[in-house]
Amino acid sequence: MAIADCTQALQLSTRYLANGTIELDQAGRVDIGDQRAKALQRRAEAHEASERYADGLADWKALREIARDTAMRQQSARGVQRCERALGVSQPARPAATPAATPAKPEDLANVFASISMAHVKSGGQTVLTAHTENSAAVAEMRRKDQARRNEDDQRLAINDQVDAELRQWKEGKQHNLRALLCSVHLLLPSFTPIGMHDIIQPAKVKRAYMRTIARLHPDKLAQDVDVRTKMVSSSVFSSLNEAWDTFKAQEGVN
Repeated sequence: MAIADCTQALQLSTRYLANGTIELDQAGRVDIGDQRAKALQRRAEAHEASERYADGLADWKALREIARDTAMRQQSARGVQRCERALGVSQPARPAATPAATPAKPEDLANVFASISMAHVKSGGQTVLTAHTENSAAVAEMRRKDQARRNEDDQRLAINDQVDAELRQWKEGKQHNLRALLCSVHLLLPSFTPIGMHDIIQPAKVKRAYMRTIARLHPDKLAQDVDVRTKMVSSSVFSSLNEAWDTFKAQEGVN
């Protein structure tokens, strides 16, 4: 998702946050707070991947304040640490710019929330979408995405233990060794070209290999039709490489 889309989703979620939940029809409902957290997380990741660390730091801090579950709080804390290291302790982080809010039509709300996997939109007992939009293309797309998300959640649950075992084996003994991790990514993701240890002896070459690898692993860069296992593995490898990169920078004195 583009940064602009996340920003628009955050503006709309702020506007409807007081309603708590919104739904499209009787098929179900979603929590606006949860969707706001997801949009913040995705925008923070996008800022960080683009090396806009000040903006990323502001979003990670905002997410840390509203995160409801332990996993998201931990992830936001790690994001804050990475951005602060990248910026340096003497550099104050500037807050992410918030574009001026513009009036939103119900159809805008539906389309933007659909882009972050929101499926059902209702506001405090009052229908947000009018009857003539019920069968619109936006509504149909929201329903399709919601069903796809449910199917993906079922697949994730089914292979979760297997993927965790693969990742533990991959990281064992080299969790903070960036070179070793980079040289073994292809064992988890066969589409990656193997990197030889002799190819990344110099720190500059390590940085180049790292940047190229995480660019392919970033959630926004994955193909839309990629399988669930690849999504799960890519997300974990992306986080592990970022943490190892922080250790590498401290050890080698590189930026």
